[in-house]
Amino acid sequence: EMVHFSDELYRIYGFDPESGMPSLQTIQQRLHPEDRAGSVEKFAKAIRDGKGYERDHRILLPDGTIRHIHSVVRPVLNASHDCVELVGTVMNVTERRQAEQALRESEARLEEAQRIAHLGYWERDLTTNLITWSAESCRLFGLACGETRIPVTRYPEFIHSEDRSRIVAAVAEALRGGTRYDVEYRLVRPDGEVRIVHSQGDVMKDETGRPRRLFGTVQDITGRKRAEEDLRESERRYREAQMELAHVNRVATMGQLTASIAHEVSQPLTTAVTSADAGLRWLEADPPDLE
Repeated sequence: EMVHFSDELYRIYGFDPESGMPSLQTIQQRLHPEDRAGSVEKFAKAIRDGKGYERDHRILLPDGTIRHIHSVVRPVLNASHDCVELVGTVMNVTERRQAEQALRESEARLEEAQRIAHLGYWERDLTTNLITWSAESCRLFGLACGETRIPVTRYPEFIHSEDRSRIVAAVAEALRGGTRYDVEYRLVRPDGEVRIVHSQGDVMKDETGRPRRLFGTVQDITGRKRAEEDLRESERRYREAQMELAHVNRVATMGQLTASIAHEVSQPLTTAVTSADAGLRWLEADPPDLE
């Protein structure tokens, strides 16, 4: 038998206070069909065992509205430790659940966007010297999904040996308050694969101006860099082809000019030779045809 029902409880469950206190069965009918059996069993178990519980469940109002509820139930025991009464509180946590759901969806969209853009997030705590990675950063560096936090001492092992000193200098400059952390470098994954990344970061300071966190993004630009290299190689080959074509054109022009000169020179020479041959034949006549 229900002995007390607060005003807020009437509002949460959608009951009219003027209609009187609802029965336990009526209240249970407001439970969401998918959650009803579990909630009823929890209630019965609290009576049997004399132990309280907390539970999240849903209620379904007559107009179709679904509310998320957080219930806390505690037993009242007699001298024989039998449960003689249950008291509890009910909190409407619908807005919190909706906010949590919206946050999860937002995080999922953000993670998907990071995956598509090959863009990860990282954060270095300057007090603990731990680096926290996003899921996409883990994928970029070839780490297992569970390795979202590593000590900063491990970071150099992922950087190509020829680029480490440049990274150290860039971080030091950012921490001194100089230029923003913005570098391109080669990372080496645990399996030996080399990738080219672009990392940008900034420093977050406390109220005294002391650096506390270094955070930023890292993006895999290997594909872009390879495309740029391919483009440069294509441009180089194009320039070489243009030079070769120009050389061939010059050679062809020289050939045409040579043929033209040879033709222009051979014509009068042929005439002179023909005339000389004719003169020789006349002189060789007996008697010579001197005229």
